[in-house]
Order: sequence, then structure tokens, then C-alpha cells
Amino acid sequence: MSSRMNGIMVLFVIVIMGQFQVAEASLNPSKFRAWSQFSLETDPGTLEPMVDTIIHGTYSQKLNHFNPFDNRKFNERYWISNQYAVSSDSPVIFYICGEADCTDHDVTSMLPWAKTINASVVVIEHRFYGQSQPFSQLTTANLKYMTVNQALEDFAQVVRYMKHDLGMSGPWIVAGGSYSGMLSSSFRLKYPELVRGAWSSSGPLNIYADYQGYDQKMVEDMGPECAAQLRSVIQIAEKAVHDPATLAQLRHQFGADDLTDVDDFLFSITDVAAAAVQYRFTAMLCNNLKSSPDPVTAYTAFAKQAATDLGYLPSSYSFGAATDLDAHGPNANLRVFFYQQCTEIGLFQTAYKDPAVSVRSQRLDMNYMRRGCERLFGKGLSDSTAVFRQEFFEPTQHRESLSEVYYTNGSTDPFGLPGIAAEFGTWNNRGVYAQMIEGGAHCDDLSFRREPDDAHKQAHAQIRLLLKKWTRPY
Repeated sequence: MSSRMNGIMVLFVIVIMGQFQVAEASLNPSKFRAWSQFSLETDPGTLEPMVDTIIHGTYSQKLNHFNPFDNRKFNERYWISNQYAVSSDSPVIFYICGEADCTDHDVTSMLPWAKTINASVVVIEHRFYGQSQPFSQLTTANLKYMTVNQALEDFAQVVRYMKHDLGMSGPWIVAGGSYSGMLSSSFRLKYPELVRGAWSSSGPLNIYADYQGYDQKMVEDMGPECAAQLRSVIQIAEKAVHDPATLAQLRHQFGADDLTDVDDFLFSITDVAAAAVQYRFTAMLCNNLKSSPDPVTAYTAFAKQAATDLGYLPSSYSFGAATDLDAHGPNANLRVFFYQQCTEIGLFQTAYKDPAVSVRSQRLDMNYMRRGCERLFGKGLSDSTAVFRQEFFEPTQHRESLSEVYYTNGSTDPFGLPGIAAEFGTWNNRGVYAQMIEGGAHCDDLSFRREPDDAHKQAHAQIRLLLKKWTRPY
């Protein structure tokens, strides 16, 4: 998300005692990817009901859907499970796994939902992410083909292919979380003939470039005492900017020696806390900060724990970490999502305007973000978020434009404000459904819990009803 929409969304899945649990680790491709991959390569042409394997395939996708004279193509990966399907006209849950490498586990995370309606699961990998690479180099010239509209048309082509060529003729439902939640809503909007409904978990649609609200909500969730302790750490780091020896020592404490840009360092160390708050590790974070009279020592200990337990390194999320042009490099996903932010979807997590409230350095403003865009892509931020809102958000407010979408948001999610919810004043269309999950975190309603609380039980009951409604025969 972690940087929630300031970086890359990753879906992480833990399979424990046969129970599928899924949580969204948003917006940093280095995070939370700790699992083994089990697969059986199968020819999609042999698709049969009740196949208890995951089928892997690629679709030859046009690079530029909007230029009939451009015949260049690339291979886009997809996954299929028919484990719970009973016939060729069984329903299909179409999961967009977002800004990350897809794996078999993106399929298994959807299987509990598929079981409720005897559905197949199809997972699609987004262009320019994972192994679905049109080019070997992520240059600015190549990345111009990375737009939401190009990606949506990719998905439409794959759905048409599977309906007509693979015989998956049942009703389709699209789902996703965070950025892919945004895409699931937008796909239903643009291609209502292809999917009967959409589930958008924590999907931001009312977007803008300068997202100070994340910082403000983060402070609210942490509480005044914990926020003050974190603020003191950031203030110490800000002062160290003018003392090279102290700054070097701090970078070493945080395991961020290679972050040579001071503002990248200031952003990254706050991002550790942001990840904790967004994914309901707030108590762990605040307990750590209280555990020592020295807030820097306590916070660096927490950062090291996050690196060990979650695989999150402060140095792995910054503009400086995304300079490698290799499309298969370790930070390729990060670079691609930065490009999307710089050119189309914004949502930069900037410092809240009141320093007494903010837990980010005031140096982390839109000027810093513009410089970051220039460093990576040779051009500054192009704030086209108003264009995006007009095309993909404003229609969500009118029944004649959009219906049958389920929007869920968690009340503790700092990334929730751009979502569709009555609490945000953005649920004005009663042709769609919106639910605020009390105590919910970013995208955590996508998961099955061993002991769900009442709010998640209610959200899950609603999606089960909608899945059944959307897959009833006409």
C-alpha cells in the first residue's frame, strides 16, 4: 500500500492448517513475499471440470490497444483453477492481483470465495508487472504504454478469450484490493457486458496527487502519545541532515546505508511505521516505542524486526531504489508504480500541513515528489488525477453509469479516504454497495479469518449474498 499507494501493492497469502488467509501488503514489491510456489504446468486446451490443479498460461496481448497500426505484442500471464467449478457455464471469479508478481497463491486466496458459488478462479497479471513485460528495459519511452486504460483493455481481451475460446461461459465477477480494487471498479464501469459484478476492497477512486490525509489518519490511529514518540524520531533525523556523521550513523542503525538522498531516507523511515499502522500492527509499533526511553533505539529495533519478520527493508522503498531499468530487476515493480503515480494516479503520501500533527518530515512535500519523478523519468509530475477522477470516479456516483459493485473499506486504514464510503461522502449511488468495516485494515476483508470479528462477518455475509445474486441465471 509500506507506502500504500506510494509504491507497489503486493498480495501476501499465508496457508495455515488448510485455512487460506490473505492480507494486502500494499505498495512495496519487496514486502511480505515469503512463500514457496507449487505448480503444475497444464495445457489450457485440456480444461476440464473439477481439475484440482492450477493451470498456467499466457495470452498474446497487444502493446497498444488504441493504435490499429501497431502490431507489437507481449505475453501476459494468467492462472486458472477449476477446483470448485462443476461445468463450463460455472461462474468465474476474475482476480486482478495488482502491482506485483502473481503466483499460484493469488489463485488459492480466492478459492474459499469460489467454493461458495461453485466457481472457477482466474487470476491475471498486470502489464509491466511480474513477468508480463513488454520490454526488457523500463525506460520512460517504453513505460508510456503503462496506463490504466491499456491495462483494462488487456483484461477485457483475456475475458473474451476465455469465454469464447476456453468455453468459460458462466457469469464473471471481477475482484481486487487496493490498486487492483480501483481496477475492478473501473473494469465493471467500462466493460459491464463482460462482468456482472465487482468487488473493490480498499480501492481508491477519488484520487488526487497530494495525499496529506494519509499522514493525518495515521496519527489518529496511533494516538497522541505514540505519534509524539515517532515525531521525536523524525525530528532527530531531520536535524541529522545537517550533520553528515550523525546522519551516517542513523542510516546505519536503520539498515539504510545505501539511501544517499536524505529525503529518501526521511521518507523510508516513516514508511516503516506507515506499514505497521495500515496493516494493524499499530499496537506492536507503539509498544516498541514505549519500551525504551530512547525513541530512536526503540524505533530502529522495530524497523529491524520488520525487516526480519516481514522482509521490509527501509532502503527498498524510495525513488533512489527505483533507478534500475531492468524489467526483471528486484525493484522493477516499484519503478513501474512510481511511473503510474507520476503520470496518472498520484496519491503521494506527503506530510500533513500542520507539523504539530504530522509524523512525516515537512521536507516530504509535493516538491520532493516532483523531484523524484524527474530523477526517475526525466520529467516532472504530470498531475492528471483530475482526468482520472472524471473518467473513473465521477461515474461511480450515478446509478445510470454504474451498478453492482461492492466497495469495502476498513475504518483503521489510512489509505481509505479516497475510497467509496458513506463516511467519506462518496457513496451517493444506491446502485452500488458500500460498507465501512469497523476496525478493518487495508484490504483485510479479502481474507478468511479463523475467528472473524462481527464487522468482518457482516462484510463476508454481504459478499456471499452478492456473489449469489450476481451469478444467478438471468
